[in-house]
Amino acid sequence: EFMQPLIDKFAGSFFIEQACESTSAHLCKGANAVCLFVNDDCSREVLEVFKAKGICLLLLRCAGFDRVDLAAAEEFGIKVVRVPAYSPHAV
Repeated sequence: EFMQPLIDKFAGSFFIEQACESTSAHLCKGANAVCLFVNDDCSREVLEVFKAKGICLLLLRCAGFDRVDLAAAEEFGIKVVRVPAYSPHAV
């Protein structure tokens, strides 16, 4: 419900509440980008699914990227972007 304004504004957008892992990665079907958070799994196995489903951009809503297999992302041609730093005024 809280994502509905975003979905309305950007046609083709959708929100999946389930955490990203090898058993849920297939839910990205129909997307060309995926936005993940700090605890989501982005291992080679997940990236293989993303590549097969046509994902070309991985956006991280965090500064950390230790859960992303960067070598596999590069191999599969999936660009990875992240938050470069947090504001010193953020809570």
